[in-house]
Amino acid sequence: MLEWLEKEYRALSRENELGADLGAAEQVGLGETARALVLTEACGTRLIDLVFAPLEKEVLGAINAPRPPFERIVKQLADIRAPEPMAAAAVAGLSREHDPDSTHPPFGKRLANLGYTDIPEIDEIRTSAIDQLLSRDAAKDLPARFDGEWRKKAQEWVSVGR
Repeated sequence: MLEWLEKEYRALSRENELGADLGAAEQVGLGETARALVLTEACGTRLIDLVFAPLEKEVLGAINAPRPPFERIVKQLADIRAPEPMAAAAVAGLSREHDPDSTHPPFGKRLANLGYTDIPEIDEIRTSAIDQLLSRDAAKDLPARFDGEWRKKAQEWVSVGR
């Protein structure tokens, strides 16, 4: 019974996400909503490839905590945002196998829900949401604080057993 409820919860959650996408499209337009989905899909893939997968490998064999995530992101921001790899990552997202345990619908279904059968053209990323939404001090303080806390926890983790 619990398994069935969890399965139904995930299905309902996926349907709610599709509704949320349409609600966003009503507010900002289909094009902007599709652009946000494409950027989220592509940047997520680029972050995994360039930051999180290498970081995971480093942590597994580490004696000391490796460089923290935000520091890595800042140093690789141009590579993460590079237009050609971003486009390739978005296209790859269309054929990625859907995780049945996910609470989000597949990327292709979300685009189709907005009326897109293919990846829409997106402009190059010129500014970040952080630059537009946070003060300069907050934009520096939050990642530094997160990386500091991450480094402490990672050092504790890699120090276990020594």
